[in-house]
Amino acid sequence: TIISSAEKSPDEKTETIIESPPGVNTPARNRRRHDTTTAGMSVFSDCRIKYAETYGEFEQGLSQSSQKDLLYYLDEVEAVDKSNVFRDFLKMLINKLREQGSNPTEADYLDKYGLALNHAVKDVFAIGLEFGDGFVGTGYIGAGGMGEVYLAKPMLDRQGRYKRAIKLTKQKQMQEQYQNISQFVPQKYDEFEKEIETRFIREIEIATYLENESHPRKENVAKAYASGVTKRNELYLVLEFIDGWNLKDFVLKYQEKTGKNVPIGALAYIFIEISQTLEFLHKHIIHRDLKPHNIMISSKDKKIKILDFGIAKFVEEAKSDDQTISGSTVAGLTGYKGTPNYSSLEQFWDAKHVDHRCDLFAIGCSMYELMDKSGHTPFPIDNIQGRDIIRSLIKERSSQHVPKLENENCPEKLKAVVYKLLANELSKRVQTASELTSLLEPFQSYRLFENSVDVVLGNTLDILDDNSPSADGPSNQSGSFISRLFGWS
Repeated sequence: TIISSAEKSPDEKTETIIESPPGVNTPARNRRRHDTTTAGMSVFSDCRIKYAETYGEFEQGLSQSSQKDLLYYLDEVEAVDKSNVFRDFLKMLINKLREQGSNPTEADYLDKYGLALNHAVKDVFAIGLEFGDGFVGTGYIGAGGMGEVYLAKPMLDRQGRYKRAIKLTKQKQMQEQYQNISQFVPQKYDEFEKEIETRFIREIEIATYLENESHPRKENVAKAYASGVTKRNELYLVLEFIDGWNLKDFVLKYQEKTGKNVPIGALAYIFIEISQTLEFLHKHIIHRDLKPHNIMISSKDKKIKILDFGIAKFVEEAKSDDQTISGSTVAGLTGYKGTPNYSSLEQFWDAKHVDHRCDLFAIGCSMYELMDKSGHTPFPIDNIQGRDIIRSLIKERSSQHVPKLENENCPEKLKAVVYKLLANELSKRVQTASELTSLLEPFQSYRLFENSVDVVLGNTLDILDDNSPSADGPSNQSGSFISRLFGWS
């Protein structure tokens, strides 16, 4: 999850402090400990008071306590940092809650708001973290199956104008993931690590290829800038930071603010932007892991961006493929790779030889999830690890019909497009991204999309829907027939 960020950095120091081994007290280590704690609490007081002021939001979406995660992280820092920072954060948040009329105990607060507190503590310790390639941490963004994602900037960028997201592997999380899959996948841990490294390298290869292209649609793909290994032997990947929301979060935030679903015209516009980007990508690249969490809307320029090319492949690599495994993106004994809820039937047979139509199936799953009143994918899957489960899944999916899409605002013709995207038989599926663009064009509205983003940003109280008169008229010019005819962007 990408979290919209205020300016998080205090007056950064450009000097480099070389870390000593754990347990060794040196002036450099003591200075960094003091600077991190003091500067971190100062920044929290001035810029991150949102953690206290919006404490009511912490409760939303939390189904269980994250104390384990919090303590898990604190185990990696020294005792003095634990006692000082953890106690200070807890006191500030408890006091703020008491000012609002509540009287919680520390245990109650941890149980209820552990996830937000965990994020806040990690946010403080991210300040000053040194990565390779001259990047320094300025905040914490979130966690993934294999590690964590940090907000960073170039070390010489005093003003913090050039933000980057840095994906970092964490040994403990990788070991946990390996334990989860080792009983199903005959693989040694060093081989598993090598596969994760391959994912990082793959993203850089694809980013390098796209950067050398002159097509304007490359701007709709999140950039990857560099990769390497930190002093703690953790793999890192420097990525473009997109301040905004993934599609799932965007839909949920819109519903929370308005009590309504995102207009169909806005969703159709979003998926036309995706399909037009895929027209460009599919000349040489198959993504293989498209889903709402891998598609972002930038709050800055309202641009739709596709990210996470870790298991993507070049079209020419039909016979050579890595066996990538990660938390929510898994690989089975049959060579499967992808995310089960968004995977086409052929991906379960052999992901090495799938073509671009697996991405079109994934778009169908995403459209169904965001349009259907249930909010679920058409073929939800709980568990896919193990040969027998994959075999039974293939058998079940082969005879399974697409559930009816329940949305009274969605035209039947648009539902038919979704059903066609979800066809198991390749010949009956939408065949190209260009064809999908044409099928979606009658339903799109840039005005509805723009209004939806402005509503989520709080820039307008004027909520348009599919029946609003002002939603009629020309759609987004970049998707219009004339623009496409002449190749305008």
